[in-house]
Amino acid sequence: MEKRAEIKVHGRVQKAGFKDFIDEIAFNLNLNGYVKNLDDGTVQVVCEGDEAAIAELLEKINITQYPIR
Repeated sequence: MEKRAEIKVHGRVQKAGFKDFIDEIAFNLNLNGYVKNLDDGTVQVVCEGDEAAIAELLEKINITQYPIR
């Protein structure tokens, strides 16, 4: 079943290669969407695809180690 997720990542995630990290994982999971830096210093992730693939993406990007949360 196709699902959509909108995620906002906090911490020092801009200019750290984090967008490319997320983009590569999403591509490998066959998810569609985008990743972009927001003016408030966060990163926005919007993706669509298989529910299990979105869950795997969330698991892989759920980094709670400084400087990302």
